[in-house]
Amino acid sequence: MAALTELAPELIVPGHCTGWRAQHALAAALPDAWVQTSVGTTYTLGAPQGAVG
Repeated sequence: MAALTELAPELIVPGHCTGWRAQHALAAALPDAWVQTSVGTTYTLGAPQGAVG
């Protein structure tokens, strides 16, 4: 968890196979980035204009 929080992701959407303990730990450590997902949910991700890889 320390290494992941150090990366400071803007979005983290763990799937069901992550398990409830890890889900709760992620939600507590990264409350602004963590998003609960469910079957059928669709996410569209993009990069800011002018972003270079």
